[in-house]
Amino acid sequence: MTAQMLVQLPLLAGVGYLVGLLLPVRVAASLAKWNHSGVTGFVLASLASAYWMLPRLLDASVTEPAIAAAKFLSLPLLVGLPLAQSLPRSGFVVRGYSRSS
Repeated sequence: MTAQMLVQLPLLAGVGYLVGLLLPVRVAASLAKWNHSGVTGFVLASLASAYWMLPRLLDASVTEPAIAAAKFLSLPLLVGLPLAQSLPRSGFVVRGYSRSS
């Protein structure tokens, strides 16, 4: 479980962050309508990452392939990608807080 928390989850979120930076302009513009000042993306990323911090789900992702697939899809798409789209739209204070924690 330690390897998942310290290596796998951050790497999956990092992959999603990179995908979010490489999105076509048209797709990013359509997402921007729903992400006012980055708040929606931060809330989505917080909820999705909190979901995968539950020990029961991390253990289940090792033994059950369906839950492992859900983890490998949801972390990049629901944590990394929203963060990549929300950080540039957020205000000065939010950007400073998110980088320091």
